[in-house]
Amino acid sequence: MTEITQPAFYFKVQYGKLEMSFQEVSGLNIESSSLKKDIKHSPIGFKRGLCQNTKSFQTMSNTLSNMGKMSVNTLTISLLNSHGEAIRAWQCLNAYPITLVFGPEDLASENFLVEKLEMDYSAISRTL
Repeated sequence: MTEITQPAFYFKVQYGKLEMSFQEVSGLNIESSSLKKDIKHSPIGFKRGLCQNTKSFQTMSNTLSNMGKMSVNTLTISLLNSHGEAIRAWQCLNAYPITLVFGPEDLASENFLVEKLEMDYSAISRTL
């Protein structure tokens, strides 16, 4: 019998009414130039293995297809422990999807299929 282990940490992402889970989040960084006081940030990237419930990704795909009618929402990213308790959280204002990818991470190594999402935003703050 194969035992399925629960990851020690995972991310819960809320975007408007959508709620999604991801194994990896990147881009939670802010750069500041002390001389010019300019604040720069990278898009936030989300990655997870392909899952059966793709309703959230279908909604994102529809949003990207209708760029002229795109709405922005608050994006909340929570780092959860294995008990589902938030141990860190970030909030991004005026967030919107910019890239959505379905497909193999690496065809040569026969890795599993992944879903990748990138979002941009106007401001980020750590809330927990």
